[in-house]
Amino acid sequence: MAENEAPGERNENIRVVVRGRPLSTGELEAGYESIVHFDSVQQTVALKDPHSGAVKSFTFDHVFGPDSTQPDIFNEVARPIIDNVLEGYNGTIFAYGQTGSGKTHTMEGGSGKAELRGIIPNSFAHIFGQIAKAEAHQKFLVRVSYFEIYMEQIRDLLSKKTDREKVLVTGLEVKEDKEKGVYVKGLTEQVVHSADDLDKIMALGKKNRVTGATKMNAHSSRSHAIFSVTIERSERISDGRLHICVGKLNLVDLAGSERQSKSEAVDDRLKEAAKINHGLSNLGNVIAALTDGKSTHVPYRNSKLTRILQDSLGGNSKTVMCANLGPANYNHEETMNTLRYATRAKWIKNAAKINEDPKDAVLKRLEEEIQALRRQLNGSGDTGRNSEEEEEDAEDAKRRMALQKERKERRDARARELSQMQAEIAAQRRELEQNERMGEQQRAKLRQDIADKEGKLDVAEKERQGLLEKLNRLEKTIIVGGENLLDKAEEQERMLEESAKELELRRKKEQELRKTLLSKKTERTKMEEKFATLQEIAAAKKLEESRLKAELNSLKTDLKGLRQDNATRREEAKGSKKDIEKNIQLYKMIIDRYLPREMQALIEANCSYNHDIGEWEVSCLAFTGAMMQPDYSGQNRPAAPGGGPRKPLSYEEALAQAEQHKLDRPPDPNWEGLFRSYADELGS
Repeated sequence: MAENEAPGERNENIRVVVRGRPLSTGELEAGYESIVHFDSVQQTVALKDPHSGAVKSFTFDHVFGPDSTQPDIFNEVARPIIDNVLEGYNGTIFAYGQTGSGKTHTMEGGSGKAELRGIIPNSFAHIFGQIAKAEAHQKFLVRVSYFEIYMEQIRDLLSKKTDREKVLVTGLEVKEDKEKGVYVKGLTEQVVHSADDLDKIMALGKKNRVTGATKMNAHSSRSHAIFSVTIERSERISDGRLHICVGKLNLVDLAGSERQSKSEAVDDRLKEAAKINHGLSNLGNVIAALTDGKSTHVPYRNSKLTRILQDSLGGNSKTVMCANLGPANYNHEETMNTLRYATRAKWIKNAAKINEDPKDAVLKRLEEEIQALRRQLNGSGDTGRNSEEEEEDAEDAKRRMALQKERKERRDARARELSQMQAEIAAQRRELEQNERMGEQQRAKLRQDIADKEGKLDVAEKERQGLLEKLNRLEKTIIVGGENLLDKAEEQERMLEESAKELELRRKKEQELRKTLLSKKTERTKMEEKFATLQEIAAAKKLEESRLKAELNSLKTDLKGLRQDNATRREEAKGSKKDIEKNIQLYKMIIDRYLPREMQALIEANCSYNHDIGEWEVSCLAFTGAMMQPDYSGQNRPAAPGGGPRKPLSYEEALAQAEQHKLDRPPDPNWEGLFRSYADELGS
């Protein structure tokens, strides 16, 4: 552990993997060629410039070529993250790349065949597969949410249609809390009990997600989608306390960056592309600020996407980025940008820690409610703290035994009371049947007494049944470790396990190949060192010169690409600046129309920016609006026309009076003077 790491905290870089897809049917028919070479042994990607022929290589944590399978991607990319989430860490997996590069296929995959399922559905099977293997004393609660960021608005994909329409104009809000971190307010969360439940929820959310056709992709995602799985795990530790860990898994499918000249987007598609590129540009700015070593401010708040991914980039999370590439030569510039983007992301450091015993743990609250229901069913009548908490606070074993004895006495007393009532009913029935001399009035009274007692027993039984139903419902919400919860996903988990074993064998073979290559390189180096003659030295120098020239050409190509990238970002920044300036002019025109210059200056003098919440605050707000009244201390309050107390002015009357005060400047104290006096007092 590093010296500056807290216990349970791990400082580590974001893992970056690259996946390339094969040429599509359309690209093959158009005659395009592949310019990307993937080396899964050396973990490198080589990109060839179609114009100059220069080759640029990039190294990543793992590289997957066009022949890679979905189980391979899951086992290498997602499995370690999910295992950490089950331990209580936060985890994020997100796919990045240009439109049509295969991001959604990587994250969601195809329906039907098990081997075509992507990271998200395979994660479902693995989560419940691990829960099924857990110890019986461990309990789990799994909750999910699914939302998209469309046109810089957050839309809940699991809410009802009427609820979605209510927030369609403004979208949901992003909030921040010391305990919860960054979260979306009002987001729907659903409790799930199996991988099948998760599949159904994902299918429901996909129906509500925005997609559209462009020239580059017939089913292009027009929004960034985030599927979140929160896993709470509880168990009793050696000292008897309840220990809870909460891990959150964010599975992010980013919309692809695109150029209008290639996608031929128009109207709504063009507006969507502008917002998508704006969000991805801000994501690039955040990555740049986190990796350049000079920035003192990271612009997380510049977009909804970066705000939500704040913990995933430089925060409390274990993060994997999967960069998806299109191999065709006409996408050279976009592929180069993706590789540079991914290379910068490798240097981001996160500080992940286990989320232990959070105050807002739902699992703890559910267990307390279950214990309270059990006490009610046992007749203790105590719905306060549960027995475990009472026993934890007990100072010794004698106190715990006294508490248990007291609860047993209450249960026994309640049972005796019900038994006695049943016995009385039986005795009264026998008396009613056997005593023929009993008068009719006495018989009616006895029947009424029996009916009352039976009614009380029925009420008690209904209450008991209601408590049992509620208890069963809550107990089903909590998943006990060791139970078989895979259902149809059991086969999927078995396939993933087999794939993981195959991947491990392949990894060992790759390590052996690396050793062999290293050995051959060493031998080659020794042979080259044996050059003795001047002719051999001259030939070596010539080879070195050729290598340096090739490296120089590669650097020139990189420089050209960086300049083009900077020019594109500069144009985007100019467009954003133009929009902001138009909005500023609009707001200024509205303010100048309805607010005097003097009051504008006064408000500006009493404004301050609160960096904690990212908003402006105005002093003396308590003395504005309806609270602003003239100071009549020492004077008689003027009466309203026609006598009687003066009534409050309407909005139109107050506005007219303010305009008149502005023109007449009366010597008497007015609302403006009163506002200034309060401001002066505040300043002093």
